[in-house]
Amino acid sequence: MLLIVLINQIENMKTKKLSRGKLVKKLDAIFSKYIRLKYADKKWFVKCYTCWERDFWKKMQCWHFVSRSNYKYRWDEKNVRVQDYKCNIIYSWNYKHYTCNMIDEYGKDRIDCMINDKEPFKITTSEIEELIDLYTKKLEWAFTTNTKNPTRKKTLNTKDLRT
Repeated sequence: MLLIVLINQIENMKTKKLSRGKLVKKLDAIFSKYIRLKYADKKWFVKCYTCWERDFWKKMQCWHFVSRSNYKYRWDEKNVRVQDYKCNIIYSWNYKHYTCNMIDEYGKDRIDCMINDKEPFKITTSEIEELIDLYTKKLEWAFTTNTKNPTRKKTLNTKDLRT
C-alpha cells in the first residue's frame, strides 16, 4: 500500500512540466531518501559515516564529499554518504576524518581523481529527468527490498517517503 502511494505521488509529479530548478530539487530529494534508506538497518536506523552515531533515517542527512555544486558528482553514489546533523553541519570542517573513510572504501586514486577533477560538466534537463526515473526505481527497490526482509520491522508510513 505504501509503495503504491509513493508511486502515485511520483506519477503525479511527472504529469506536470517542471522547471530545471524544480527538477534538480526533486532529484535531490529522491536521491537523498534513496541514500539514507540504502544504508538503513532493519529498524530503519542509519549510522553516521563519520562518527558512527545511529538515528532514524529521516533525521539523518546526506553529505557530499565533492561539493553539490559539481553536478558531475552531485548524484554519484560513491560521493555521498549519510551523516548526522552534528557531523554534517556543526563539524563540517572535519573533512579529514571523512576523507580517510572514503580512501579506505574506494582507494586513494579514486578520491584524488574526484578531488582534482576540474573538467567542465554540463547536465541536460533530459538527463536530470532520467536520473529522477533511475533513483525513483532505486528508492522503490530500497524500500521494497527492506520491507520484504522478514527481520525488518515495517515502521514507515506514507509521509516518510513524500518528496
